[in-house]
Amino acid sequence: FPFAMLALTLGTNDIEPIILFFRDNGIEEIRAIARGSFLLKTQVFAGFLYILLTASYYFNRRLRGFHYVLMICGLAYLLVNPLSQYVFRQFFPNPILATFNVADHFKKPVFTKIPQIKKNMIIVYLESLEQTYGDIVKTKPDYDKVRTLMADALVADNVLQTSGSTYTIAGIVSTQCGVPLLPRGLNNGIFKSLDSKMEVKTFYKDIDCFGDRLSRDGYTLSYMNGADARKYSKRSFLTGHGYTRIFDEFSVSDAEREGRDNLWGLNDEVLYENVYKELDYLASQPEPFVLSYLTIATHGPDAFLDTNCAAPPEGESRIPAAIGCSLDALVELYDYVEQKGLAEDTIFVVMSDHLARKNTLSTELSEQEVRKNLFFVKNASSQAKISKLSSPLDIYPTLLELMGYQLENRQANMGVSILSDTESMIQRFDGPEAVAYTTSPSPR
Repeated sequence: FPFAMLALTLGTNDIEPIILFFRDNGIEEIRAIARGSFLLKTQVFAGFLYILLTASYYFNRRLRGFHYVLMICGLAYLLVNPLSQYVFRQFFPNPILATFNVADHFKKPVFTKIPQIKKNMIIVYLESLEQTYGDIVKTKPDYDKVRTLMADALVADNVLQTSGSTYTIAGIVSTQCGVPLLPRGLNNGIFKSLDSKMEVKTFYKDIDCFGDRLSRDGYTLSYMNGADARKYSKRSFLTGHGYTRIFDEFSVSDAEREGRDNLWGLNDEVLYENVYKELDYLASQPEPFVLSYLTIATHGPDAFLDTNCAAPPEGESRIPAAIGCSLDALVELYDYVEQKGLAEDTIFVVMSDHLARKNTLSTELSEQEVRKNLFFVKNASSQAKISKLSSPLDIYPTLLELMGYQLENRQANMGVSILSDTESMIQRFDGPEAVAYTTSPSPR
């Protein structure tokens, strides 16, 4: 029943984020989420479970042999339980991927050229704001607001989501390290790590990530979001890979957040106020910088609107309004970058952290043949539309090349630069392998 409820509320019951979630959150935090966005569904499930258990108890007392029915039903539910399936796969891997050899696809980044001119970079993770929203009637008018930025940008329009990049921290790890975040990497969770190099406790300490390279080259790296950075181990990952400045919901006073917070932390309006302050500070320092931040407004199941964002009529989805207001704020920030004279020296990267989970527009999203992540770059050395089949893993080497680094074979870890003609890992898969590897239908 917990897994069924997760599928109903989030649209998935993947074991990876579940393990991480329970590793990093307490019972009270879990209750708060259940009482917040999913209160009605939680109540319905609790009521249904109560009726089921009461009826089972009643019939077990009244009907001879009913305990056999209960045993059979219990065994059947146990067999289809995602946790049972996960344990089963540890001993009997998916035949499609049983012969998959990581070493064949993994190449530690080898730098053949280090840029002499160090450019800054702003990385914007737009919560669940996938490219697919541009194809939906209800969201297209609001999504079109971003097209003004994309008009003269470098756009990659064929970035599919892969296993191990389906939730926020997994999306960040995938795009900044070129490796997926999977349960085998957990340490001190339900399952012990089989490889000390693949630990979530230290977040792949022996993997060379984006922040590692840039911190070695004198960059100041800053990350900002409105939630608690400890959740989903974001702080552990960031501080373990070069980031020295972290902003989260505890970085502001109670007065500053009063009436402008939500289930997960701070509203985006509070986040953006501090993004401007952080940008001013970083721009005033002699060291080059990377400023990364993550929004929250477009989070499911029905968005978290800022106080200055007009809500739709009762009963209508709030996702379109959240998309519109989120993109308005993005455009305003870019305009500010230009006004400060930073555009020439600052690469502006925008992407979705992952595809949207179940929300009030899930039906419309599911009707699309292929769902894709958003990814485009302003102030890049070239302006083009790239339709190369790619994954979030490929964004890591792409970021490095945008900064002026040159990589041997255009590859870093499991990612291959989207800017290159070199075949990406996702292009090597076809048929059943592609289905097992990706989390959205492959156009191939």
